[in-house]
Amino acid sequence: MRLAVAALLAAALALCCTGCSGLSLRAEDLMRPPKLTEEQTAIENALKASAISSDITYKYPQSGDYRSAFVFHDLDGDGLEEALVFYAAPSLTSYARVALLDQLEGGWTAVEEMPGPGQDVAFICFGSLTRPGQQDIVIGWSSPEQEGRQLGVYAYQDGGLEELYSSSYDSYLLEDLSEDGLDDLFLLEREGESSSLNLVRWDGYQLARTSRMALAQRISQVPRMTAGMLSSADTQKGLFLDELLSDGSLATEVFTVEEGELYGVVTYDMPSDQVLLEEARAQAEGALPAAGLALQSPTLYDQTLRINTAARDEEPFPLCGDVNGDGIVEIPTSRRLPGYTDAEEGTWLYLTEYNQLRGRSLERIYAAAVNRQAGYQVVFPEAWIGQVSIASRQEDNEWRFVAFSGTLAQSRELARIRVVSQKDYQDKFLGDYQVFAERGMFTFYGYVPPQEGQAPQGEAGLQVSLEELRELFSLV
Repeated sequence: MRLAVAALLAAALALCCTGCSGLSLRAEDLMRPPKLTEEQTAIENALKASAISSDITYKYPQSGDYRSAFVFHDLDGDGLEEALVFYAAPSLTSYARVALLDQLEGGWTAVEEMPGPGQDVAFICFGSLTRPGQQDIVIGWSSPEQEGRQLGVYAYQDGGLEELYSSSYDSYLLEDLSEDGLDDLFLLEREGESSSLNLVRWDGYQLARTSRMALAQRISQVPRMTAGMLSSADTQKGLFLDELLSDGSLATEVFTVEEGELYGVVTYDMPSDQVLLEEARAQAEGALPAAGLALQSPTLYDQTLRINTAARDEEPFPLCGDVNGDGIVEIPTSRRLPGYTDAEEGTWLYLTEYNQLRGRSLERIYAAAVNRQAGYQVVFPEAWIGQVSIASRQEDNEWRFVAFSGTLAQSRELARIRVVSQKDYQDKFLGDYQVFAERGMFTFYGYVPPQEGQAPQGEAGLQVSLEELRELFSLV
């Protein structure tokens, strides 16, 4: 029996899947238009009075922090919010439009409206790209039949919207990596099998692409772009790109900004330590380094290569992020747990290790077994790594942590985590279990079986108490 949690999540994922034939997932088709507030009604009336057609359909941003067709923001710094409204006029065109409305003389007035280059609004966000404190507008546009997406940067100037920059993009990130008070715009572009990272900055006169770097050739997708400190020794901010490669594995490239240009910290074409050493020796001796040395030691990029442990049609996992809240971005790696080497693919369980950059290597901060379907993780103490595995009991919605000794079935049990839904709750089966957490209709239980006698040789130090298990457990 599959996890009840997994069934619910699978249903939710099915609703989010855009590849289903005949299913429309546009927000305006899925949801009944919400009842407008008095203020929104006033804005709608002002919009219809100036729009190219009174027959309008609202467009809802598909991602980001703003998901309403009505977006309010103080764009000119006067203390009053302006309104941006996304809509289409189906009787005239299928392309989305944006209207800017301001509060003038006690009422809402449409001061500008313009078409976008796509039928849908991918996102909207705000940043200071041209002047510290200035609220510039960044809008992503998309169309179902188009492979690429378009991004535009706009400013509220001289009583209207002015387009400052436009470009195609696959992914984007807005962050002040150069720490000069202005946001840097990072655009990932893909053309065929080639991918590049582009830096767009204010050059003193205009927004322009100031730097471009090629990425690994075998990228099929970039599921996440994350910004944060490079390491505890280097507090400079970096951009971490998680890359899904054509063979299904994951890797990470890391960049920062130096003197207005992209600089590669971890890249696919970086030399190995062995090559650097031989080059230094050859330079000192006036000779050329031997060929083929790159194969003799892994590069830092090679160290980020990892198994994509996500199920098919799920977002790739694990991905970079600040997992412990210290401002430093961790790069994850993954390994199969003991006992799953010869198991059928699809049933494998993994240990995820979260690492920080330490010079030209990765240093593990902590490791955890992540149950993505059930929504929790259990941190592995150092003594468990390589020694403890997990036996999954789907009929009980339970993970059993065991001191691995040859096979999962013959290994000594150390602890259990069980997920129970309200409808499946049966008190007689949970008498010795303790509640660790609750989320919605699910309760998470922990259990540590009593240990009889002395632990077998080689398993000393693996035992945990119920309270220790509680501290190792957390929801994700």
